[in-house]
Amino acid sequence: VRCIGDGACVGSVVQCPATYECNIECNQKNACKDATMNCTDGPCSLSCAGMNGCMGSHLVCGSNRCDLSCNGVDYEHSVTCAAQPCNGCPQKC
Repeated sequence: VRCIGDGACVGSVVQCPATYECNIECNQKNACKDATMNCTDGPCSLSCAGMNGCMGSHLVCGSNRCDLSCNGVDYEHSVTCAAQPCNGCPQKC
């Protein structure tokens, strides 16, 4: 899923398909602000870039691998991890 551009996926709910790999890219100012990403049970990754690229976002990880990478200004987001540990999932990055 590619949310590229200022406010591209603001307030959206991204529902990844069950058991399939899901890669979510939020690139630009406020690209995924206040969005929810539901990873279900496939491996999942969320990449945030740009000023406030994932500000207020919520990443819900399923039973498989879940990775978060941030590149930009500090902002708050939340991450919910299930059975598998999350990688790179600080509360602020």
